Amino acid sequence: MHLGHHSFYYRYLSTLPAPESIQNLTIDELASLQDPSLVKIAGQRNAEIVTWYERLTDRLFRLYRELFNATSFSFETFRFAWQTIQARTFGRRLPWTALVPLADMLNRANHANFYAYWNKTFERHSSIGYKRGDQFNSYDRHPHYQLLFDFGFALRENEWDYLDMDLHLDESSDEIEPSKAGPRGGALYNYCSGLVTAHAACLMKPASTDLVMKSNQATCWASWTGASEPDRLRGALSSRARGVISCTYCP
Repeated sequence: MHLGHHSFYYRYLSTLPAPESIQNLTIDELASLQDPSLVKIAGQRNAEIVTWYERLTDRLFRLYRELFNATSFSFETFRFAWQTIQARTFGRRLPWTALVPLADMLNRANHANFYAYWNKTFERHSSIGYKRGDQFNSYDRHPHYQLLFDFGFALRENEWDYLDMDLHLDESSDEIEPSKAGPRGGALYNYCSGLVTAHAACLMKPASTDLVMKSNQATCWASWTGASEPDRLRGALSSRARGVISCTYCP
């Protein structure tokens, strides 16, 4: 962007639309979504961009005054570059990421992809077969809020989406370890079929057979989810299953 027409990427960059995500909404627009967590995350991400811009420009403007200043490298330019890379790079699990203009035109779906990079080539392989017109491009296992923040859209059907629920428990109960009774201070148990993620305190002993968590292991009875009998899972979010609860270990 700084080089303008002289940049190898000029034609590509000049065709890109301005990034649109929740981060770019005003405070009033964010409030209309009626989700305090989105407002909080938006503030954190915007603050992160400001922090990085200030850290970079503190050195650039001082060491390379003839090239960089508030006009040639404005915050708006940096923000555009930050959000474009965030939304359009491929291969984040590789040592290097890449902007792939052709891949921007591919349709998207929640199927796994394999990325490979060698000999200055970038290859993508899907874990499933495709027919003409099928979805190909995957945005990984992200809930709606992350898709909205990173890419500016949400899927109509998203098996990785969830809702946050704070469980308010009686801290005076001898069944709750006080030091871990807060919604964020306790363990997380996750209903991974796309319905509910709740933040719960670690329970010192079983309160009922509907929901039990032990501080030394991840154990859940999820009879209320519709399973024919209580199901027990060990592990964290990676132990994805339908109709049961997957538990993380208590911290």
